[in-house]
Amino acid sequence: MRRALLTLPLLMLPSACLLGEPGDRIVYSPCHALATGGWRASVARISVTQQKAPLHRTFLFVEGEVTAPESDTVSLDRGPVQHLAGTVQQIFVRTDGPGTGRPVVQHVQGRFRALKHYGSVAIRCGDGIVGTIRDIPRRDQ
Repeated sequence: MRRALLTLPLLMLPSACLLGEPGDRIVYSPCHALATGGWRASVARISVTQQKAPLHRTFLFVEGEVTAPESDTVSLDRGPVQHLAGTVQQIFVRTDGPGTGRPVVQHVQGRFRALKHYGSVAIRCGDGIVGTIRDIPRRDQ
């Protein structure tokens, strides 16, 4: 009985590590965008080195227009992948700033690690989807 009581604190140690605070990464952040549009996506294989035998990588390129307050910086960030009827890659529109000032149209673009196949790309701002790209052409450079 005594031995069992001594091992009880040791068994609780690993569980304390697993029950810690959640990570500081905010997945769905507040969105100050007033409007979005003109979303385009393509998959391209490009050279990432300048050597004799170049190393190629495949990327997903996404670009569009976001109307946001002039005080905010707008960027794109890779989100989770959903496997519904087809593979859906989520791309987050991030707006950093106080959200004040006159509305300004900003061109945003991003390059992300590509998947083998895409059903669509969902553009998400805050907790809502603001655009969906269904046609994702593949091109080589």
